[in-house]
Formats: sequence, C-alpha cells, structure tokens
Amino acid sequence: MTEGNPLEAFKKLKKEAGGVSDSGRVGAVVGVAVILGAVAYFTGLFGGHPKPADQPVSANKEEAAATIELNEKQVASIKVEPVGEHLFKLEKGAVGSTDYNEDMAVQVFTNYQG
Repeated sequence: MTEGNPLEAFKKLKKEAGGVSDSGRVGAVVGVAVILGAVAYFTGLFGGHPKPADQPVSANKEEAAATIELNEKQVASIKVEPVGEHLFKLEKGAVGSTDYNEDMAVQVFTNYQG
C-alpha cells in the first residue's frame, strides 16, 4: 500500500486501470452543457435568439431610406404618369464583322507533327 494521501492513491489506481480522469469528466460535462445551451438558445426555448418577425421595425430608418429631397429644378424635370405596360424592342449589339473565306483557305492541323 502506498503511504500518503489515500485520495491520490485512488486517483493513481483509477488512471492505471484506464478510467476517465476528473478533468476529462469536467470537460465532457462542460461540452454537453454548451451544446444544450446552444440548442435551447437557437430554438428560442428560453426566449433567446428572437425571430425576425418578433423584432420591432424602426419606422424612422425605413422612412428615411424611402424619401429624397429635390430642389425646384429637379421637381420640374420629373413627369408623373399612371402605371402602364410598354413593349420594348429587343436589341442585341455585337462587336466585330462578318466576312467570307474568299481564298478558300482552311487551316489544317494534323494529328502527328512531322
């Protein structure tokens, strides 16, 4: 039997037998607690992580973003009409030219060089 503190002797025997150390148990308990806390927070179980619908919408920010101020010259240049439908002509632009192979030359690439 070892002399000294019996608790230290028990910890030594337990470690030799392959048991989980106290710090390992504490780490496991803390890890489980963190996971359970995260699940409770993100599911809103305890009122955490409010959903976007629960958040109040600030009318001042929204109103400020939806309004602009114009001077008299700018107001005079604006024409207001009722909403309607309009067909737009589809136009596609391209850069380059179309040309014909007048000299009937064709580039030939052989499979084997030589």
